[in-house]
Amino acid sequence: MLNSNQFLFLILFFVINVFINVFLTKISISFAKQIDCVDNPHTAPSRKFQRNSVPLLGLFGTTIWSLLVMSLVWLSLKFNWLNSELFLRNGLFYEFKLYWIIVGAIIIMIAGFLDDKVNLKPKIYFPLVFLGLIISVFLGGLKIEELNFPFLNLNLKFGILPQFLALLWIGACLSATKFLDGLDGLVTSIGFVAFLVIAFVAGKENVNQPLIFIFSTIWMSGLLGFFWFNKPEARVYLGEGGSTAIGFWIGVLSILSGAKVATSFSVIGWFILDILIVMIIRVWRYKSISGVLKADSDLHWHHRLRNLKLSKWQTLAITVLVISLNSFLALTLNNQNKLFLILAQIICLITFFYFSLKKK
Repeated sequence: MLNSNQFLFLILFFVINVFINVFLTKISISFAKQIDCVDNPHTAPSRKFQRNSVPLLGLFGTTIWSLLVMSLVWLSLKFNWLNSELFLRNGLFYEFKLYWIIVGAIIIMIAGFLDDKVNLKPKIYFPLVFLGLIISVFLGGLKIEELNFPFLNLNLKFGILPQFLALLWIGACLSATKFLDGLDGLVTSIGFVAFLVIAFVAGKENVNQPLIFIFSTIWMSGLLGFFWFNKPEARVYLGEGGSTAIGFWIGVLSILSGAKVATSFSVIGWFILDILIVMIIRVWRYKSISGVLKADSDLHWHHRLRNLKLSKWQTLAITVLVISLNSFLALTLNNQNKLFLILAQIICLITFFYFSLKKK
């Protein structure tokens, strides 16, 4: 656990990093305008809420800075630059290969930023993302080796199954933040809550993972600095590169924080379930698998709230409140009851979708 001096230093670092990311976001906005990388509302007016063009690439500076700081922290422990034997002596330094995880993250980030600028074709975009995931998981040493259910603990140490599950989980987190980046400040706020939950888990005595706690703090403070420009009415958007970066690191850090996937699912799982329900509705509407590709403007959670005549701020506040409540329950419930929390989320979402359809 961190002592009082380390905790105060961490708070100071958090505040400084917030202001650094405010400055970096301003640079990102200027850069996006210079290269004409903006989101034009006229390209898809049925799915976009803004009136004017808004710069993309908003999280470009924050992402690069966060990866740099994470690398410096990791290297300082690996080579003991700051006399941090405590991490090594207590077995708290991990064998995962951060440099490969960062390489994969950069590939995914580049794919997203290129998609923002030139609108990459799916046959180029998705293979690049998949390549980044493969590198991060298999070369970075990411695994999910066990899952805890009520009255059942599954040991998953069979061949490449742990790596496959890690790939599936990170891909699901990445997809959730990518496809649900449709409201000012939504993914930024949910990302902040998710990293807060991961930091809380990593800081618990029975987990005691200070490195992951620090990594989560880096992303939390970065998103807080960015939110000032991304809140309704947004002056800049995350873009594909930014939204996928948030989902990617939520997935990665939740695995590294003791594989507390069930707890992290309380945050990001709400949107994964949202995507699954939307896919089912689209298949039902269009009677084919290709229906999932239809760009309906009224299906996702935040779209339905907006269709109930709620403002952007009201929609954002309700979503953050729901996710925060889920997170609190996930942190206080034991493993046997977390599955019931997930089932409750499914019931609530289906019920909301049903009544919103009837109202429409």
